[in-house]
Amino acid sequence: SGTSNCLEPGQSAAMNAQKQFFTDNLSTLSKEMAQGEGDSLRALSDTFGCSKDSYPAFAAQMQSSYSDIFASPGSMAALNQVQAVLKSNDDLAKNCTLLI
Repeated sequence: SGTSNCLEPGQSAAMNAQKQFFTDNLSTLSKEMAQGEGDSLRALSDTFGCSKDSYPAFAAQMQSSYSDIFASPGSMAALNQVQAVLKSNDDLAKNCTLLI
């Protein structure tokens, strides 16, 4: 068995779930991030383990960071930016337990 970039099994599963969800829902997520609301955006926050109470801050952060998130083409570039944005927000970094 490999180390999978030194991630714990739960972290690896969470990261794979985030990648799959983001790739499968990129178009919808793009629209909902621009609007700051939506079912797919809420589901994305769930894939990061964000608490229900932190969702409004998550949605607002995604909306305000939209141009940074989608600055480069491709779902993985956008997902990497989402992770970076979440890590840079102290409250969300604490309240999103599956942020890797």
